[in-house]
Amino acid sequence: MESIVPKLIASFIFGGGLVALQAYAAEKVPKQVSGIVLALPSTIIVNYFFLGLVLTEDQFKQLLPVIPAPLGFSLIFITAYIYIAKYLYRLFFAKPENWWQAFKQVFVGRKLNKGQKIILIALSSVLACAVWLLLSLPLAIYRFDNLKLSLLIFVVFAAINHKLIQRGCSKTKVVETIHYTAAQQIARACFAGLMVATTVYIGSQLGPFWGGVMAMFPAAFMASMSIIHYYYDYQDLFCFFKATPIGISTLVVYAAVAHFSFAAYGVWLGTLLAVLVSAIYSWVLSRTLKV
Repeated sequence: MESIVPKLIASFIFGGGLVALQAYAAEKVPKQVSGIVLALPSTIIVNYFFLGLVLTEDQFKQLLPVIPAPLGFSLIFITAYIYIAKYLYRLFFAKPENWWQAFKQVFVGRKLNKGQKIILIALSSVLACAVWLLLSLPLAIYRFDNLKLSLLIFVVFAAINHKLIQRGCSKTKVVETIHYTAAQQIARACFAGLMVATTVYIGSQLGPFWGGVMAMFPAAFMASMSIIHYYYDYQDLFCFFKATPIGISTLVVYAAVAHFSFAAYGVWLGTLLAVLVSAIYSWVLSRTLKV
């Protein structure tokens, strides 16, 4: 029996590398479309490629119906993170310790020290992940395979999150695009690569429903939000991810094209065709989007 270890190592390397390139590209484009760049199918390209290698053709065909719904839940992860951070901040970190701090807080708010900010980021990430898991795991457990309902769930959640993020961004200042340090780039890439390898392993062991759900785990979003939140307040996250609810539709396009192109042309050419179509779609979206 062929060992899966080389494929897991390769998925870790390529998954992490693509995410690092994605973060670099997001720094270079105008902030108005950075959310689209962050939503490009970086990890899903590697997830689909290696799932195409470890799953049978019939199993791979079962991936598409389960993809859109947890992808919509990934948007819930974004808004859940921001609002969780907001209320945790107000409950545990915003309480003034003296009258002078209370006076300053009325005008400029309270700035957290590094330790407090890290605790806030960690708690927000864990709780937002819990929300995503509670929504997504039942899809795998009950072998959800209704494509129309899955697409409807995605559209509804994308529309709701677009409204919530637009509303939040309208109340905050416009911020500059963040520049990741080398250490942050490496950490983000390693985390994303680990999640890709985990997805491939779960798909090979538990089947396409678990693999499809885990392929949509918001690993790249969580890594990006953690770093951005470290430098900025939680309110600023709205503006950084303003275009993401629209841009994330690129992942649905990729999954749909890959569903047919993998069967028709194999994993290698199928991946190339899916990347090409989703890249054209993303380019058209970035040219027409007004935010």
